[in-house]
Amino acid sequence: DMPHAHLYTVFCLRSLERLDRTQVTDQDRQEAKARFGQEEIRSLERSLEQREKELQALQDEHNATLEELQVSTGREKRLRKSGSELDFSIQELENQLDAKDEILQRKTAELARAC
Repeated sequence: DMPHAHLYTVFCLRSLERLDRTQVTDQDRQEAKARFGQEEIRSLERSLEQREKELQALQDEHNATLEELQVSTGREKRLRKSGSELDFSIQELENQLDAKDEILQRKTAELARAC
């Protein structure tokens, strides 16, 4: 049914000494290696290519994440600077308000004395 089943079994089970009640010979091993060794190499190459693609996808994702992090960090710095500028502006406005309130109180006192 399966023409290469004997050789495939010898190839996969490399330490096998008997198969189907017959001794496994060095010639059997060499034929099995010649027949299936290349297929194993191709299979490993395909597996390696798949892993390389996965690695590249992960590297691309990593790079995109790093770029997003840099953008977010820049945005955070700008927001912090803007926040500190607003804090300074609020403090400055409060100082101006206190000064004007003091002037208003003096003017009100002067006006009250004058009347």
